[in-house]
Amino acid sequence: MPYYCFFIDIYFKAFIVGGLFCVIGQILIDKTKLTPARILVSYVVIGVFLGAVGVYKPLAEFAGAGATVPLTGFGHALAKGVEKAVAEKLRIDRENELLQQQIRMMEQALTKMEKQQKSFYNIFRQSWSQYTSKKPLFLECSGKGIIAGTPNEPEKLRQFQDIQDCIAWCRASSPNDVCFILLIKPSAFHYAERLSRELQHAGYERGREVVPDEKNLLQIEGETK
Repeated sequence: MPYYCFFIDIYFKAFIVGGLFCVIGQILIDKTKLTPARILVSYVVIGVFLGAVGVYKPLAEFAGAGATVPLTGFGHALAKGVEKAVAEKLRIDRENELLQQQIRMMEQALTKMEKQQKSFYNIFRQSWSQYTSKKPLFLECSGKGIIAGTPNEPEKLRQFQDIQDCIAWCRASSPNDVCFILLIKPSAFHYAERLSRELQHAGYERGREVVPDEKNLLQIEGETK
């Protein structure tokens, strides 16, 4: 587009639209009893309304300064500011809600871990603490294998698919230092008795507790339940 055509296009649109606003204002002054102050306020209110309903933005893009310089443009700018502030507040509220949800989830997870750990120590205290001062090691037996270790040291938990591998791991600890508590799930009944006998033959004190469901009690780090 030649420069003079571009110049005419921009300034002609601004002149027509801006002049139209001025003509309307002059007619209101001449033909009504409205004071100039009220007309100016009306222009601002109209700009806010047209900006809120999405009409003024296309007009400003079409006419440029012819729509942004008059007071209606000021009203449009006010509406954009309010819209941006509301959107920012909604975004912050959403982020706060997500953060609160994450905090609640973390609190629930911590509470669950605390209850789980208490349940382990309750099992040991009720079943074995009166008989031995040895460190208790738990063997959680299920159809998926054996998880061995203590709940307060999740980084040291080990998982075994074979009884002999588990026995070899158990033999790394002296019978004078540790005792074993088998947490037996229904899916492990077919091999739990054999594991208990193997531990007995190896000279370890051991106890057995039946877990009524298949929920994991010992949780290896990096795995989900």
